[in-house]
Amino acid sequence: MMEQNISGPYANPGSAKEMVEFIKNRFKIRQCKNYKSKKRVCLNYHIGRCLGPCVNKVPKEEYKKQIDQIMLILERKN
Repeated sequence: MMEQNISGPYANPGSAKEMVEFIKNRFKIRQCKNYKSKKRVCLNYHIGRCLGPCVNKVPKEEYKKQIDQIMLILERKN
């Protein structure tokens, strides 16, 4: 019997990529590196794919709820 070498919660990189795409499409989380400048919102905010936490467009509590939901999905509790 051959052992599988599985590192992490996913059987293959394709599954991990699918999960990342699912999260990016389902949740409006920050994907840019704009958090350092805090001068303007990114394109994703303008097209409705980000809540704009890096420029305080969303309350921290509301944004944290999304992050908590993502964590539950990744921990497979939801």
